Amino acid sequence: MINVIEKMKTLFRENLVWLREECKEVIVSADNNLVQSCINIFNILFSELTTKQNLDKMSNFDADSCCSMVLIFSFVWSAGANLWDSAKDNSRMKFSHSIKNKILKFYSSFPYEGEIFDYFIDFDKK
Repeated sequence: MINVIEKMKTLFRENLVWLREECKEVIVSADNNLVQSCINIFNILFSELTTKQNLDKMSNFDADSCCSMVLIFSFVWSAGANLWDSAKDNSRMKFSHSIKNKILKFYSSFPYEGEIFDYFIDFDKK
């Protein structure tokens, strides 16, 4: 779990300033609200994950991959869901392109096609 916390810190540390400078929100938020939302989403999804998968019986690599998927999903929807999605200012698209490359650094299995908002987690599959 420490690895997930470090990854979450890194995601916010590396992207929060960029997000504030380059993207427009629909409703203005505070930094701590984005982090708390990420933690809330992560806790809910991690609970769902552990009811479907036994992380203790997985290899460290597979367990870390599952936790990384939950973290990525949580980060994307906590930091990116409130961004403008319009022809004039498509902050969601900017966010998607910028974050996707950073996600690939610590989770190389993330699909490169499409936008980061296009993906979901299937807890019934490993």
